Amino acid sequence: MAAGDSVGYVERINASTTSNYQPAAGVEICITSLGFSVPASSKVRVVDGGVEAPQYVNLPSTVNAQGFLNTKIIISNSFYLQLRNDGGGAADFGFTGIQLK
Repeated sequence: MAAGDSVGYVERINASTTSNYQPAAGVEICITSLGFSVPASSKVRVVDGGVEAPQYVNLPSTVNAQGFLNTKIIISNSFYLQLRNDGGGAADFGFTGIQLK
């Protein structure tokens, strides 16, 4: 992939587990939208392998869109996404964005 290409990602995360999305070395991505199947128990953080930033997204269960649009989260191999499902069942997570480099 090259700068300017669209990026999409979808993953099912089991209950009470964490998953990381870490781009390859030298790649930067600007995430522009996020979506969750179970918004009340889904969390997104930026981590650097040791420190977890405060969560960016923790949607209430009353959100109908089940997503977070108009987002600007830039990730790289050094600062990447951590996805957390604190619910009692599996939750689907997805994002779209643009590769910057």
